[in-house]
Amino acid sequence: MNGDEVHHTVDITGGNYMDFVELDGNHINDYNATWGQRALCVNIPVVNPRYHDSFYNLTNENAYKFYYIEYEGKTCCYLCFDYRTTKYDNGLLDYQGDGVYNDWVIKLIPADGSNATEPSEPVVDPVIDPTEGEVEVNLSVNAEKDVDDYIATKLSIHVRDTTDVEVFIPVPAEYYCNTDDMNIVLSHRLEVEAHGPSATTMNYDIDGHQVTLTVAFELDGVRVSTQGITADVLKYLRTNYQDGLTFEVWNYYKATIDGTETPITRDMLKPILDQATVTFTNDPKWYVNAFAPVDGVKNAWDCTVAPPSTYSVAQTNSGTPNYNVIYTF
Repeated sequence: MNGDEVHHTVDITGGNYMDFVELDGNHINDYNATWGQRALCVNIPVVNPRYHDSFYNLTNENAYKFYYIEYEGKTCCYLCFDYRTTKYDNGLLDYQGDGVYNDWVIKLIPADGSNATEPSEPVVDPVIDPTEGEVEVNLSVNAEKDVDDYIATKLSIHVRDTTDVEVFIPVPAEYYCNTDDMNIVLSHRLEVEAHGPSATTMNYDIDGHQVTLTVAFELDGVRVSTQGITADVLKYLRTNYQDGLTFEVWNYYKATIDGTETPITRDMLKPILDQATVTFTNDPKWYVNAFAPVDGVKNAWDCTVAPPSTYSVAQTNSGTPNYNVIYTF
């Protein structure tokens, strides 16, 4: 306390506090990590799975993975969660999971009795020709938490073309913290990824080729750039993982401005974040500014990331379950 670092621990079983699950914003009644009968869910997409942590009284998102496992000749799909919690209890408890998604495992069975089918190809918007290059970017502000709220943004860059990418987020230095979390992901599903917390540069060796992710904290904003995405790298990724390469960066924002107690709110940040831009070393045929749905409508906290003026809009509010804006070069 009083500026000194405090190491504070508590011994709990995470599954005991995972007391309900949500699918696409729908609370599935009478179902938790320690008990639950078979449940028939009708017309509820299995998107944005979340669970409630009663220890912290918070609904956790982005803490899940899907696994397709063959057992006794039948393939089944499993929705698996990693327990995470943060709570101030005579000291700050901040546990961001162990990266093992076995704290709550839900078996998903097709209602018509058929076998689950493991997807073999990335989901590509129907307007896009998958044989042509594509880059997809999503920038989003985190949802407000019930207690101990903090503001963060997550930037996801999916590269499916031979190009390096730079995203500039024009947030002045007095607003952001000089810290971040970074991932380079070959496959979330197969857990082939690397995590680089609180760094400005991260390297990943992909089949003998070094790919680099850099975050530069500048006076007028945060610059995120990639280096090393070559034809050989993409060929390896497509052959082994049927997709391109994903970069993820989390940035965090200050609770005060110039030492005052004036909080930086999401409403203050959103118009600034909507001025973010993306550029390429080799222009892909398609650029997708991705917007995810929440409760069936466009996520209000997803942000615009504009491409160069050489791109024109090809489609908006596409027929797939999203609100993506698709540009063509």
